[in-house]
Amino acid sequence: MRNITNFVTIKIYKNKVLMRKNLFILGVLISVPFYAQVLESDDYESYTLGNVGTQGNHTLTSGTASNYQIIEKDTEHGKSLQVTGSGEAYNTRRTIYKSGLKEAWDAREQGNDILTVSIDFYTGSSSSQREAGSVILESGSNNVIAGILFNNSSGTLIVITPEDTHLSNSNFPTVPKNTWITLAYTYNNNTGEIKYYLEGDRFYTFPTSQQQATNNLVPLRHEIRNTPPYQSGYNSSELTAVVDNYKIEARAYNLGTEDLVSPNTSATTIYPNPVKDIFSVKLSDKFGDSNVKVTITDFSGKIVKQFTANAESYDISELTTGVYLVTFDNGTVKETKKLIKQ
Repeated sequence: MRNITNFVTIKIYKNKVLMRKNLFILGVLISVPFYAQVLESDDYESYTLGNVGTQGNHTLTSGTASNYQIIEKDTEHGKSLQVTGSGEAYNTRRTIYKSGLKEAWDAREQGNDILTVSIDFYTGSSSSQREAGSVILESGSNNVIAGILFNNSSGTLIVITPEDTHLSNSNFPTVPKNTWITLAYTYNNNTGEIKYYLEGDRFYTFPTSQQQATNNLVPLRHEIRNTPPYQSGYNSSELTAVVDNYKIEARAYNLGTEDLVSPNTSATTIYPNPVKDIFSVKLSDKFGDSNVKVTITDFSGKIVKQFTANAESYDISELTTGVYLVTFDNGTVKETKKLIKQ
């Protein structure tokens, strides 16, 4: 199971301690909440494999108990949550959630007014017209405050804004199949601004100049969804959505890239990153001595470079400046990393 550590929190906390020391010397007492509070989280490691049932005090909507399973998707993530949908109308979507988020939000420290959600999502191999992901509902109305869904057919991301408005455009990233990705979004309770992230890179901010923000929305609960597309009466084939490592926090600052990157030293590492011409790779131990294919795609999903054998360095000097996804695959293990080309 990947252990997500909040490096930003640690660094700011150290600064907070130093600041308090200096203020003590000056005889001034000021309390500022610079840290993040975890309101709700789960990595599913304590669960028993099989039906989720009452484990973790979850509430299941629609379908049967067998549609909500604890599985072992791979060795990297250990136990994960799988939600299976079917060819049903949008209003019969499958969702799973816990209670208590509103109470945790109401009890947050003063100043921690940015609600942040991060979650690991497995893209899968299905080409079904289904959408799955994470949303936060508003207390009182049950409307969506914010969320991110993944469309299996197109491989694109869909952002959800207040009142359950679904948005997608050609500028949104396209992600490869059969790989884990980290999605995140933040809601600023003071301004109503929402930011959406893939692997730590922000790809959309709400509102634009044509949209209107809504502040002071109170979160009720976090839902993991598996649903047909946002079209009434639309039918589609079955799809399993797999998620892991979700965390909901109240913060005084927005997400940074380091918040979403695992400190696990056994993970594959790309360096230097950002890179100008040539980068090197330290493969995760889980690849062993196997031959690993390296594929580089842009955020539209287009393959721009492939390497067919292990190498100590990789030349991407001909690629244009931008952000790419690098996928390492030996036929059994697959891992995707972000690469910034300068």
